[in-house]
Amino acid sequence: MDEAHISALLGTLALNGAPREGVLKEVRKGAFQIACQRHFEATHPDAFAKGVSVDGVGNHPNAWIGASLEYHGSSKPAAPASSSSSSSSSGSTESASTAPGFTQPPPSVSSAAMATGE
Repeated sequence: MDEAHISALLGTLALNGAPREGVLKEVRKGAFQIACQRHFEATHPDAFAKGVSVDGVGNHPNAWIGASLEYHGSSKPAAPASSSSSSSSSGSTESASTAPGFTQPPPSVSSAAMATGE
């Protein structure tokens, strides 16, 4: 990604002002791992004060998400909700709720629809 695309993406993530410029400064230098660390620091204020382990945050997405989960008080991602549904007497179906911030995947496309291109 070039700087303009990264800048636009940061804007959609509501990262503006000095924190955004800090990330972009590292992008301009080609220091993408440090840019990732700057993004984490901007989106997780006081992570160091909370004692969050930020080892590897700029090196691998799993390290970033692990540190973010630790920051927000969780040691691991929530298990996906079961996709079992039950029919009630009114014929409606209910699905299990998901963890906050996560959405359920779209329903599967039927094999018949795939075969016909619909």
